Amino acid sequence: MDIYKYLDTNYPKIKGKIFMSIKIILFVCYVLILTACNTNTANPTSTAIVFDETATPVSSISTVHQNEQPSEARNITPMISNFILDEICIAPCLFGIIPGETHISIVNETLNKYLGLDNYPLCSSVQLDGTIQCSLPKLGTIYISSSTDTGIVNSMGYMLAAPKYLSQVIEHYGEPDFVRAVTVPDEREMSVVELYYNQIQTIVDLQEVSDVSEDTKVNIFLFFDEVSYLEAKPLSYQYPWRGYGVYP
Repeated sequence: MDIYKYLDTNYPKIKGKIFMSIKIILFVCYVLILTACNTNTANPTSTAIVFDETATPVSSISTVHQNEQPSEARNITPMISNFILDEICIAPCLFGIIPGETHISIVNETLNKYLGLDNYPLCSSVQLDGTIQCSLPKLGTIYISSSTDTGIVNSMGYMLAAPKYLSQVIEHYGEPDFVRAVTVPDEREMSVVELYYNQIQTIVDLQEVSDVSEDTKVNIFLFFDEVSYLEAKPLSYQYPWRGYGVYP
């Protein structure tokens, strides 16, 4: 199978190198994540951290235990336990990173502060095209892109380690402004479906399905600044949200 052709079929074709970079590395990083999980090997650009997933979430960043040692279990913020319900950092903000405001040079610092860590190397070096990749143990991977002129973050893609379901998205974000749906040209009769939220400049990309349901899994959450979101909005294949069912 032609990987790039497959990704172009399954993800929206939008302007700019930012979202294209996310599409191209998405498949590769997905394979790497699976490999890492199977081999129980830590990401080479980050240090393994143990999170206590049974602990009671704290209510604010200031109450996170800043002085804990790396190997100790720690409490987690509401956003980590269920990030779409977080009231501290509302979309398109993600883990304290705000498209259109946060500089790429302080992304790692911001993540550490938000997660209550102590200067861990969670992110790769900034590439020439202004992109970085941040691996959060047990939480997932964030693909971040910034302006090569200003260094300001303009888009992020968040692939969660644990699944999120469409019912959770609808419950919190509400109904999307519109849906992009494209039928996959093969014998499976599946569709690629994406939800667009204009006010919070967010796209929710769903797994390929024949019938959109409450249990449909989310592939990746995409957050943008205002300009990048307008560039990301498709010019075709737009449909109104009709609730759960078959699209298009």
